[in-house]
Amino acid sequence: MIYSYLLRPFLCGTYATILSANAFADTVEFNDQNPTLREHSLYLCLETQYGVPAFSEQKVYTAMYARAGARFVDHHVDQAVEDFLKRLSRKLGHLRANFNEAQRSQKQATAESAPRNQQRVRAHWQKKLKIVADDAKQLRRMLAYVLRGLDTKSSLEVPIDVDGGAKGYQKQMEFIEKQLARAERQTSDYFAAPTHTVHVRDLGNGNMMISLDRVGKMAKQLSRLQWEGNGPTSAARR
Repeated sequence: MIYSYLLRPFLCGTYATILSANAFADTVEFNDQNPTLREHSLYLCLETQYGVPAFSEQKVYTAMYARAGARFVDHHVDQAVEDFLKRLSRKLGHLRANFNEAQRSQKQATAESAPRNQQRVRAHWQKKLKIVADDAKQLRRMLAYVLRGLDTKSSLEVPIDVDGGAKGYQKQMEFIEKQLARAERQTSDYFAAPTHTVHVRDLGNGNMMISLDRVGKMAKQLSRLQWEGNGPTSAARR
């Protein structure tokens, strides 16, 4: 049975119009016929709109669906799915935009020679990385409410190379980029409109939530770095 009460913040209520926030989201044609998403939305709407008690037997949902009329129920489901996909698009866009800004700040910090300018740029870089970590966490939780039963956290350790000087965070930024691109691709493959629908079980341990967890962990560590000279110090991890 679906944990419908967890989905309510995302799939019910007023369906506001939300614009996608980046080029990736704008190029993805999300699939509103995704069976897993529609199933979650159907159960949720039968509970909240038509009074079916949560965790009822399947026959109760089926009976209410027939009694309420498929056309009316499907209308609510369509609204719920549309709202979820808009939220998904917005959150993906926000995450990517903030990481792109962090990348620009990182390159600028490496090129700066004046200590005061370095400090200012690094502070902005870390501020953006903190937002990246928060965005990744929120998006991971949102996906977890729909993709029940999949792992949501990575066991992979992502330590900071504190002895790398000015290049110490380059590898870590590349790691974030790789994991973020992977999460974007996996999300697109699952929720967009491919020639065939990816099944939940096909995602396995390599799903987008694990990639997002790695993004968040690394971004959080980088956002807490302390600095001396041109690089992070061993006191960075606290």
